[in-house]
Amino acid sequence: RWLSSFTSMLLARTLGNCDNICEPCVPNFPNGMIVSCTNKSLTKLPDLPYNVFELKLSHNEFTVLTTGMFNKTELVAKLEFLALDYNMIIEIQPSAFWGINKLEHLDLSHNYNLKTINSSTFSPLSELSNLSLTHNSIDHIKDFSFQTQENLKRLELNDNHLSSIDVHLLKPMVQLQILKLEGNPWICSCIVKAFYMWIHEFEGNMTGPSCSTP
Repeated sequence: RWLSSFTSMLLARTLGNCDNICEPCVPNFPNGMIVSCTNKSLTKLPDLPYNVFELKLSHNEFTVLTTGMFNKTELVAKLEFLALDYNMIIEIQPSAFWGINKLEHLDLSHNYNLKTINSSTFSPLSELSNLSLTHNSIDHIKDFSFQTQENLKRLELNDNHLSSIDVHLLKPMVQLQILKLEGNPWICSCIVKAFYMWIHEFEGNMTGPSCSTP
């Protein structure tokens, strides 16, 4: 009886309030918990179980990712997959992703009002291998935005409002294998010559860019 009670207590601690808010919520040992909080009209993080490995927050109503919002005990130990696609994100504050240093997959696609990527947005995420920024309204990526992404293997920037990229943004991504650039209004001029030289030398798989002007 004692063992049964202890097991129940341990399971309750692991699951937390997950069943009341996010479904499905299933263990994926030894990795951790897989939690789906999609289509919940969320504007802030709900209560979560401990040791979340995969967190799906798609199709919610997040507008601002605030500084340190993911730096929680439930997330910092295990989180490797985070989906924030199909929200209403307009701003990602500095160090919003602070604490989840083990994150490998981040989906920020289909946030149609997201226009700018700041220099420190992804700086805590040195283990990131897959980053999706597709189908947003990004027209500017600030210097050093990918400075710590030497492990990035897949970057999706397609279907945004980008007309050019500073080639120095791309150079830190030495392991990049897949780059998606199509669906942007790229400018083809001497001003962006270095960018197109980098593209010509890129040995991975790439889609786009196609010139919009001149």
